[in-house]
Amino acid sequence: LVLGLITLSIVANVYFLIEITRANVAKEGEEQNDSEMPKMIAFGDSVTQHAFDPTRHGWLAQMQHLYRRRLDIVPRGFSGYNSRWGAMMMDRLFKGNGAGTETVLVTVFFGINDAVLEGEMQFVPINEYKENIRKIVEYMKNTYANVSIVLINPAPVHVEKWTNHRAAQNRKMDRTHENTKKYAQACLEVGKDLDV
Repeated sequence: LVLGLITLSIVANVYFLIEITRANVAKEGEEQNDSEMPKMIAFGDSVTQHAFDPTRHGWLAQMQHLYRRRLDIVPRGFSGYNSRWGAMMMDRLFKGNGAGTETVLVTVFFGINDAVLEGEMQFVPINEYKENIRKIVEYMKNTYANVSIVLINPAPVHVEKWTNHRAAQNRKMDRTHENTKKYAQACLEVGKDLDV
């Protein structure tokens, strides 16, 4: 239920942002020429990667359905990645992406892997996480003129489900609500500082 509400909230907020801020996205029932179709880039970790899975009721699958033939949603979700690894890939992923079309929206959804407990391979210290998110936002602003950027902070950990998942892999628990909350707050702070 919590994940369903989070999904609904994300879809509603991104939907609202597109409708209110971008007149060049065709209205429902209208179609756009494929060569002129504006783009939305979804950049993040496994939460973004799996968000395109309709069997999981992924929020990006829902967005793709809502905006079919009006907005091209470009998936750039990488399971297991943290903000450090995401920031390192930007030149390879985004330079020259979609020449001739306007990228109107970028979602950035990193933090759940950064917030694993110190000593885990994916761990990124919170100050570096903030700097990585800042770099990603600035890169997107410099790469795509007039783009809107949505930072999505890491969601709460479903402790029971994640504990069972880790136990099935014969691995110890690597996340806590308290630590993840710190990274969620850090993401909000960066967004406020950068006015996104």
